[in-house]
Amino acid sequence: MDALAKDSERVCKKQKVCALKTLEGVERLLSECVETRNRILALQNSSAEEPTSSAGNAGDEMEYLHELQRKVHELDFLQQITSHQKDFQGALAKLKKTVDKHFLPDVSKALRDQPFDKATLNEVIVQHLLREGKFELGEQLMKDAIVQLPDGYKDQYIQMHQVLEQMSAFNLKPAIQWTQERRVEADTDALACLEFKLHRLQFVQLLHKEGRAQALSYARAHLSTFASQQMREIERLMGCLLYANRLDRSPYADLLSPGLWDEIRHEFSRMCCSTLGQAQESPLGVAVSAGTIALPTLLKLVSVMQAKTQPEDWNSCQQLPVEIALGEDFAFHSVFACPVSRDQVRWYQQVWKDAVSFHVKCHTDSGTLGRFHLQATADNPPMLMPCGHVLCKVSLTKLAKGGGSRPFKCPYCPGEATVQQCKQLYL
Repeated sequence: MDALAKDSERVCKKQKVCALKTLEGVERLLSECVETRNRILALQNSSAEEPTSSAGNAGDEMEYLHELQRKVHELDFLQQITSHQKDFQGALAKLKKTVDKHFLPDVSKALRDQPFDKATLNEVIVQHLLREGKFELGEQLMKDAIVQLPDGYKDQYIQMHQVLEQMSAFNLKPAIQWTQERRVEADTDALACLEFKLHRLQFVQLLHKEGRAQALSYARAHLSTFASQQMREIERLMGCLLYANRLDRSPYADLLSPGLWDEIRHEFSRMCCSTLGQAQESPLGVAVSAGTIALPTLLKLVSVMQAKTQPEDWNSCQQLPVEIALGEDFAFHSVFACPVSRDQVRWYQQVWKDAVSFHVKCHTDSGTLGRFHLQATADNPPMLMPCGHVLCKVSLTKLAKGGGSRPFKCPYCPGEATVQQCKQLYL
């Protein structure tokens, strides 16, 4: 996507330069033509007053036109416009190639024939619409798809969006009241942190609009309870009092950033969903985002599998032969990476890269693109050895050479163990 943004920006710049140069050239041509026209008109007026000099004036008119022709030729307007248009068209053609590369038209190649629970999908879509505030659309889908939700489920999101609307209008009182009520029920660090951020924004808003006295009074009433955890931030807020009339030109100008309001609204909505027993991020949004990131790799995988001498069926692939990094935003639980199988995975990943780059034939002993995986799975869980080291189950089986009672040496210490002595870990 960075390449797409870069090429799009380049096209915009080339288009602006082309338009500017074209306009400048047209204005210069027009100026020369107007000047020549005025000179000819002045010459004709003088000829009307002195008829005897009309023959000489006709020669002067031709000279003026020849001079205009010479100036137009010197400007070389057509060549300049052609050059700028060529640069613009080249940038546009490159953007088209980038778009074709990143937005493949046939994404259905990565589709797998898997059992599909439409009822669950409809429920997830309805929940997404409600948490996004699309209540009418959500209700209509509930009726059409016959989706049943718990009583009061919609009302909770209505209350959340009412508070968010007040926050969009820079009214933080409903959000602060909501947070304080929840802290009475369950005083967690996350709720306390959210309440402090709301008070901080309210303090800065009062200082910027109503002055030092109102802000100081508010701080004394609401910030003292957070002194043990947020003293450093409270000290910054007290420093703001010195710049009451010029906070936007002070070292604390970042506290006036509009982005803080967007962040607090997003954090408030996440906290609301969490207290309602829902995921902090929309499950539908997470699934779509993860699929978007993984789609290019999946399409490459399908193309490589189909390019083999004996093409494999994409639907028969039980596990991915490559690891798709989705980023930290998609890490929701602990992940174990087996240190023994890591080196084996690296070899298969190199084979995969070669296959993608050159579309060479890629075979392994098992007839697939590799069966070793860095991350533990339900079929290949992490196992704790008596010595304290942890390996995945597949690695243990290979070290024991398939024998459950046969002792094997730990690859990281002199200790020995059998498969029966190892215990499964649950992450």
